[in-house]
Amino acid sequence: MPSLKLYEFPVSHYCEKIRWALDYKQLKYTRVCMVPVLHVPRMLLLTRQTQVPMLEMGQLRITNSPRILAKLEEYFIERPTLLPEDNEYCRKALELCADFDKNIGIHLRRVAYFHILPHQRSVLELLSAEQSPLSRKVLQFSLPTIVKTMRKGMGINPANYSKSLDKFNQAVDRLDEHIQSNGYLVGNEFSIADLTAAALLSPLVRPTGTLYANLQHAPKEFLAFCDGYSKRPFFGWVQSMYQKHR
Repeated sequence: MPSLKLYEFPVSHYCEKIRWALDYKQLKYTRVCMVPVLHVPRMLLLTRQTQVPMLEMGQLRITNSPRILAKLEEYFIERPTLLPEDNEYCRKALELCADFDKNIGIHLRRVAYFHILPHQRSVLELLSAEQSPLSRKVLQFSLPTIVKTMRKGMGINPANYSKSLDKFNQAVDRLDEHIQSNGYLVGNEFSIADLTAAALLSPLVRPTGTLYANLQHAPKEFLAFCDGYSKRPFFGWVQSMYQKHR
C-alpha cells in the first residue's frame, strides 16, 4: 500500500471531508497542517496550483476533494466503500455531492468567514490550530495580510454575503427534503452523500470533537448565525452522522 500524506487546513470543511473518508476507510495517513495564504509557495512547488486538500499517494498527487474521494474508492476497493452498490443510488449520491460542494461548501465558507474575519482573536485561534510554535508566530505577524487576502480571494463583502446566504438557505432546504426516515440521504446505508453534507456543515453544527466545537473565542455573531439553524432537521441529522459514523 502506498504511503498517504494529506496536505490540508485543519479549519477547512473540505479537508474535513477527506479526513473523514480516510478514517472511514481505516487508512493510515500523515497530516501536513498548513495555514491559508502561507501555504501558497509550498503548494505551487508541489502541484503548480494552490488548492487544498491535496493527497499524496506514493508518487501521485491529487487535488480537489471529489477527485480525491474517487481515487480512494478506485484504489482501495477492499476497504469500506462510500459508494452505493445500486447504480441509480450511486448516481444520485454523486449528484447530491456536487450540489453540496457548490451550494453548501462554497457559500457556507463565505458566510462564516464574513462573521469571523472581523475578529482577530477568533481568526488567530482558527488558523493556528495544530500549527507549530514557529508557524503560529509567523501567522500572528502576517495576520492582517492573510485576512485581506482571504477577503479578496473568497469575495467576502456584504453584497456577496447576501447572495451566498440565499443560495446556502436554498441548499439546506433541499437537504432537509432528502433526509429519509431511515436517517440517510440515499438508500439504506451511510454513503458519500451523507459524509459530504455532514462534513461541509460541520462549521455550522459544530459537532462534538471538531475544531469548531472547541473554539474559545468564537464571535457572538457567528454563534448566533449557527444557532439560528439549530431547530432545522439537517442540524440534528449532522450531529447524528458524526455520532454514528465519525
